[in-house]
Amino acid sequence: MVQILEVSVPIQIPENFVLVEKNEYQKLKENELLGSTWDMKDLRSKLKNMSSSSIKSKLLYPNQKFLDVKNGGFVKYPSGRGSDWRFGALKMANYIEENWSELMTKDDGISSKNK
Repeated sequence: MVQILEVSVPIQIPENFVLVEKNEYQKLKENELLGSTWDMKDLRSKLKNMSSSSIKSKLLYPNQKFLDVKNGGFVKYPSGRGSDWRFGALKMANYIEENWSELMTKDDGISSKNK
């Protein structure tokens, strides 16, 4: 016969910590990005070890039709030499998360499901 023992153990949480449900934590993280804009440096910091040229060739240019703000996307492509890239932080973070495996494995870039 299997015996089951139920134990109640108090765990003290330090005052500088807060226990939050995972769903609530995700919402807080999203709100942190909501309305924020990234530049290429910010995007590179999120995609550690990827060069700007790899990001452009694997992610940005192959999916320009879908990602470009001119087409309702969340990436502002440079308008000329010396012009900056701009990214809607929340949508770009979600896009990277949804396409992570393809971005990290494919040499020819990621293909958007929404093209």
